[in-house]
Amino acid sequence: MIIPQEDLRVFLSKPFGFLFVGNKFWETSIPEKYNVITVGDYVTKSYIEFLGEAPPLAFIDLKTKRTSIRSEDVSGYFDYIVNIRNPQGTVFLEGMITSLLEATIGFPQDKVLVIVEGEEDLVPLALTYLNLPEDTLIVYGQPNIGVVAYRIEQLTIIKTAGVNTVATGFFFLPGRNH
Repeated sequence: MIIPQEDLRVFLSKPFGFLFVGNKFWETSIPEKYNVITVGDYVTKSYIEFLGEAPPLAFIDLKTKRTSIRSEDVSGYFDYIVNIRNPQGTVFLEGMITSLLEATIGFPQDKVLVIVEGEEDLVPLALTYLNLPEDTLIVYGQPNIGVVAYRIEQLTIIKTAGVNTVATGFFFLPGRNH
């Protein structure tokens, strides 16, 4: 289990990517041009409501602002459902990498919903270890403001640059040296 250092938590708490206020993101043609991965229950539900279909990959934890929601609200739009465990405030690579590999085998053709027991917010950081297409866009909610969108390569920058050594040791995969 990896627990991010406090200064990395501060870095990751700020919008990482381009911030779209309100529903502006859904009103653009951007979602149709990229393979979108949604992070969060509200963002995933908004994607479905605005575009009428599921994103290729979505991460939810069945909570919005710590209030429980029902998976039935979105699960019927997906081809597959994968369950993983990720304790709050961590990236539990050892426990999720196999499930993430399975979830992305058919990406972006298959629509996969990943239900995270714990917290989904940091799970996309593990996606840097997967070979996802360059036109992959990760979209997550910025509470009370809108959504933030960034390309998958931006995660690789965090991984390789270590956020100016702040994240040294943050990304760990058994058997690999980074």
